[in-house]
Amino acid sequence: MKALLILASVILVLSCGESSNQPAKRVDSPTIATTKPAAPYTLPVPNGWTTEQFSIPIEFAPQIPYKGLEELRFTPGWGDTTSADHWSYFFLWWLEDGPSPDAAALQQHLTDYYNGLVGRNITQRKIPAEKLVATKVNITKETTAANDQNTYTGTIHMLNYLKQQPITLHCRIHERKCGGNRTALFFEISPQDLNDLIWEAYKKILSGFTCNQ
Repeated sequence: MKALLILASVILVLSCGESSNQPAKRVDSPTIATTKPAAPYTLPVPNGWTTEQFSIPIEFAPQIPYKGLEELRFTPGWGDTTSADHWSYFFLWWLEDGPSPDAAALQQHLTDYYNGLVGRNITQRKIPAEKLVATKVNITKETTAANDQNTYTGTIHMLNYLKQQPITLHCRIHERKCGGNRTALFFEISPQDLNDLIWEAYKKILSGFTCNQ
């Protein structure tokens, strides 16, 4: 009788284990987080656009004296030299310690930025010296747009290393404060004039930005 009771107990334990939906846990398994830390912001990605992110200081422009992240949104035709969207893109500098650069500082930062960007492409694209052009940036302060701390517009004259010929990019910059001691600088870039539809696409990205800190 005692043997039958033990057998019945074993069967009961096994049947309970089989009916459970929870997998057995190994005592030597580490605890694994099932959720990721919340991102400090949300920046929309339009359909068909591509993205890139890298840290600041920027590898090809170390003169720019900030810390943070750069996050980019590229139009589908950014790299297509035959596309109306060629060289049209949007990027964010998410900066620590709350810097607030003025027009002169932004002008210098963008000069350093595009000089570095072109410079890193000269060798790999075998661009001859006679095709190089000086990078010239002009940034001016504009009437402050809604939700901005400051708003700027300007132009960037540089070498289009994809076509190996000069290009002039129009630029609009929005400065916002976010998450305590953080600065968000939004750069809207395109060779298309300011009445082109691409600038409406940039407005949608900017309006969809949210700060989670």
